[in-house]
Amino acid sequence: MAMLLPSPEYFMSSFGDEAFFGGAILVILLIILFFVLIFALVTYIFQGIGIMKMHEKLGLKGGWMAFVPLLNSYAFGKVAEQYIKQDGKKSAKFSVILLIGNIINMGFAFCSGFLSGISGTSASLGLSSEVLGVIALFSLALSLIQLTFSVVFSVVVYIALWRIFSIFNNQSATLFLILSLFIGLVQPFLIFAIRNNEPCCVETKEEIPVEVV
Repeated sequence: MAMLLPSPEYFMSSFGDEAFFGGAILVILLIILFFVLIFALVTYIFQGIGIMKMHEKLGLKGGWMAFVPLLNSYAFGKVAEQYIKQDGKKSAKFSVILLIGNIINMGFAFCSGFLSGISGTSASLGLSSEVLGVIALFSLALSLIQLTFSVVFSVVVYIALWRIFSIFNNQSATLFLILSLFIGLVQPFLIFAIRNNEPCCVETKEEIPVEVV
């Protein structure tokens, strides 16, 4: 009994359908990526404008740093540290803390990528199983340290964010913080929305009286 083989047209049609669906999925993913990048750019600009305007309202210099990657964390923290506590004490140096924290995060990311690259090319490098085991343990330890640091650093960031909200919208600061915690995408727009408010909870400069002759 002769075995019936699929015709060449069958293979062509099947391959064509798979190629079509694969291409369609790729186009959809590219469209989604495009909109994600656009939204990220919009939020970056909105927060940058908000922080820069807050610098102006507080009489601070260097508001332009709000648009510079990494330095924007310094500008963000500079606004937060203007907050004066109820006991009259100033806030911590959030500008320096946030800048150093982001640099450390970049260091963690670099180390993780480096270790992943070594593990991925272990065959070509000819590494022994013992060496790979040490690398795996080191990667695990690094991941745990990074996770702990990220949690602590996130707490510091949200404290700074609450103080920014308190300066420019004291009555709604806690509400805005909760919204930022659960719907992080709204944070840049909240900062932008309150940028023109008159600051409170900050040190006021006393005016020197002018004697009239």
